[in-house]
Amino acid sequence: MSEIILTPRLQAIAEMAKNKKACADIGCDHGKIAVSLALDGGFVYAVDISEPSLEKAKLLAEQENVSGQMAFYCDSGLKSIKDINLDVAIIAGMGWRTIKSILEANKEYLQNIGSFILQPMDSVFELRGYIEQSGYKITDERLAKEDNRYYSIIEMKTIGGGPLTIQEKILGPVILAKKDPLLDEYAKKEIEKREDILKAIKSSSKDNSDKIKKIEHEIKLLINI
Repeated sequence: MSEIILTPRLQAIAEMAKNKKACADIGCDHGKIAVSLALDGGFVYAVDISEPSLEKAKLLAEQENVSGQMAFYCDSGLKSIKDINLDVAIIAGMGWRTIKSILEANKEYLQNIGSFILQPMDSVFELRGYIEQSGYKITDERLAKEDNRYYSIIEMKTIGGGPLTIQEKILGPVILAKKDPLLDEYAKKEIEKREDILKAIKSSSKDNSDKIKKIEHEIKLLINI
C-alpha cells in the first residue's frame, strides 16, 4: 500500500474531516481526499459528475485496499446520497458560485448532514456572505498556502448563524478568532491586492469615488487585525 501524498490544500481539507464515520466528497475528482479519509477508518461516499474522474478514484481505492469502505456515484450534487445520514460533506476545489448552486439545489437534503467543509477556488468573501444570508453558521476555518496562493477552508453547519463584519467576511471569523498561523501574511496579501485595484481605479477617468472609499475602508480593516 503506497502513501497518498496530499498537497497543503488537500491536507487541510482532509484534516478537517478526520474522525468522521460517514463522509461524502462532492466533486471528488481523483479521489485523493476520499481515499485518505477511508484510510483513516471512515466510510466515504465519493461523488463526481465525471465518469473518468470516478474511475480514477475507484482505481486509487483499489490500490489502497479501501474499496470496501467506499461507494461511488456519478452525480453533480447530493441527490444520489440524499437518504444517507452523513457526518460531513466536502464541497471543495470549485468556484463559490458552484458551491452555492450545489447547496441551493439540494436544500431539502442538507438536514441529513452534520457539517459541510467548503473550499472555494475564488471569492471566499462572497461565499461567507451567502452563508450569512442563508442563516448558516461558520463553525471552524483554517488557511492553507500552496504555490504562493492562500486558500480558506470553512466548516459550516445549517444552524442559526449571526451577522458577519466586513473584516470577518474577508479574512474569516474563526481564522481571526484563532489567529491562524497564516493570518498575518494572508492579510498582507489581501491588502496588496486592494492597493493594486486602487491604483487601477484611480488612473481611470470614471468617477469611482464610492468604490475607492469602500476599498480604502477595507484596507484599514485589514491593517487593524
